[in-house]
Amino acid sequence: MLLDLGPDVLEVVAEYVDVRSLLQLAATARLLHTAVAASPVLWEALCVRDFRIAPQAFPRATAHWATLYRRMHAPIVLTWGVGSNGRLGPGAGRATVDRPRAIDTSALGKVARITCSGFGMHALTQDGRIWFWGSLNGYGSHGPLPVPLHEPCRSLSSGRTHGCARGESGAAYAWTELGSPVQCNSAKDAPVVDVVAGWSHVAVLFANGAVKTSHLDDLDAMASKAMVQLPLDDARAVQVVAGEDFTAVVTDAGHVYLWRQNPMDLARLNDDDGRPVVATHATACFRTLSIFNGRTNSVQCFAVTSTDLNDVTPATLASLGVCKVTHGDWHSGVLTSTGHVWTWGNGSAALGTGDHGNREVPTPTQVTTGLENLFVFDIGFGGWHSAALAVAL
Repeated sequence: MLLDLGPDVLEVVAEYVDVRSLLQLAATARLLHTAVAASPVLWEALCVRDFRIAPQAFPRATAHWATLYRRMHAPIVLTWGVGSNGRLGPGAGRATVDRPRAIDTSALGKVARITCSGFGMHALTQDGRIWFWGSLNGYGSHGPLPVPLHEPCRSLSSGRTHGCARGESGAAYAWTELGSPVQCNSAKDAPVVDVVAGWSHVAVLFANGAVKTSHLDDLDAMASKAMVQLPLDDARAVQVVAGEDFTAVVTDAGHVYLWRQNPMDLARLNDDDGRPVVATHATACFRTLSIFNGRTNSVQCFAVTSTDLNDVTPATLASLGVCKVTHGDWHSGVLTSTGHVWTWGNGSAALGTGDHGNREVPTPTQVTTGLENLFVFDIGFGGWHSAALAVAL
């Protein structure tokens, strides 16, 4: 009876089974081996499930995820860029580093996700703990300190001077000071799908498609705010992202809606012919919104101003198989489905391609030195610094 299920259905079922049982099952029939043991899509999903790594815009089917699964037990954290405030992590000092360099995070646990704030970095470990190093407000510095949350977390996001996370219970948390995180939702709210950090605000998406947003000055009152049901006709928001003074959602119909201050004033993103931009995933950093279409493995990057959206997609990205876009203050980068990193923008050390001074680097350039024999599975940029997570090939 199990063999009567199609490969796609088998992959979904397999996500609810432990790995040891999966391998035993795959050994019983050729079809099961093809659908389970040899499926890169499934094994990437298992890495997300078992190691808390971030899901990207689309499955990286070109990668050998069954092998990478075993190597997730030894993730490598690399940082580069300006070193002030101790933002490059434990043992990195305060000097500028212009190529990716591994740092020792063994005292924290195995790192699953890393995000950059304006002057530091947050790290989520495989056991769900969150750590921070650098400075949240740009003054002084901290060695790695734990964010005192009372449960393991499943997601992590950093803004300019704050961080936020979703706990395993479904609670949403945010903090501007490491010792005082606040809960952003209440018991009467619908279940939390995600919580994300914008430049200076926090946005929470709920399972019913409603949202809450709050400026950092009002975080303490966020839980008591009412959820806002977005005017999306028959569609429902399934993903939320946030940047500088804007928030956007992707709907279950594959459309993107953006607003700047009031969610009731949202507007749909359309192409030049007035047709809705099709999206399966989105990311936002600072003043850029990136829209991914998983059906075509394509990405569009939009510069968001107070009044306009302008397409600023580098032509080079079309051929790279981009699965994540991230931005610092003046530098940008992408992660490809093959585990490579490309950067462009202000030619500071944060590009990771050597010291370019302040010269503009307009064309995406691959970061090679420092990433040899590594598969990068996540990146995060912020301020004048960058980070990557990788495993050995």
